[in-house]
Amino acid sequence: PKRRVRYGREIRLSPTITVTYRDAGHIIGSAFLQIDYREGRRKKRVIFSGDLGNHQVPLTPPPAPPSKADYLFVESTYGDRLHRSYRESLQEFRRVVTETLTRGGSVVIPSFAIERTQQLLCILGQMSREGKLPEDSLVFLDSPMGVRATKVYRKYREYLSPPCREREDPFIFPQLRFSTTTAASKRINSIPEKVVIIAGSGMCTGGRILHHLKHRIWNPKNSLIFVGYQAQGTLGRQIVDGASSIEIYGERVVVRAQVSTINGFSAHADQRELIQWISEAEGVQKLFIVHGERDKEEIFRKAVMGELGLKAHIVREGEIIRL
Repeated sequence: PKRRVRYGREIRLSPTITVTYRDAGHIIGSAFLQIDYREGRRKKRVIFSGDLGNHQVPLTPPPAPPSKADYLFVESTYGDRLHRSYRESLQEFRRVVTETLTRGGSVVIPSFAIERTQQLLCILGQMSREGKLPEDSLVFLDSPMGVRATKVYRKYREYLSPPCREREDPFIFPQLRFSTTTAASKRINSIPEKVVIIAGSGMCTGGRILHHLKHRIWNPKNSLIFVGYQAQGTLGRQIVDGASSIEIYGERVVVRAQVSTINGFSAHADQRELIQWISEAEGVQKLFIVHGERDKEEIFRKAVMGELGLKAHIVREGEIIRL
């Protein structure tokens, strides 16, 4: 039978192996794994980090510290960089939204449905409560998956950070509208001004965001805000790199909207936070680096060895590790 697994509760998989989930602070319900096992009379512990959260982002608590471990496998998604200050990013986001709506424009935000969208709803909800959103403006979450994910976040509020837990409903405010059907999505385009539209995909590679770009990116009164990484080769990256026009559904559309890239909202820990997390684990004999682009892994390996003096090995695909 299925059962709910709680953080910090030891689960016995066999007479010699137990596993414990601990909060990774990445997205709601994310965890890193602590595996304890015996080889004869010897006890050993391996920790797998999975994705670790950004301490600055206030939606979820920061990652729990790792305990004493013999071996540590750690992600390196942003092992080569430091994030921009969340406070600075928040101020810029609020400024762009307020200025755009005040001049009668609209704001289009490509966003991932899980975590980033809920983070934006918290920010916009606070702006609404402070009177920073015009009363005649509307915010549309035009993403069926985003709406479903938001319901999960609302249901399990106890796993959010204290500021979010203390509010009765941090994601809901008067100007917010959920859009789930295709017909409802199309109706948004009949509202010419003063709307904020959050839609996927986050890199503009497909989904409802393409329709909203087609209808609004040509208007200089509007703003397009990127709040996540735009990979090389994606439509989002083309826009970020300054394309004067883009192709949507076989039609060229001129880019005249104000384009802002705000990078401080990442849900991933940066290099400094990853190294700090590793430093809290006592007794580590060897560190294994996973989940990162090759060049970033190498930069991270050198940083870890230089700051912590740990032996660090970059794991290759298909490699067998013997502990």
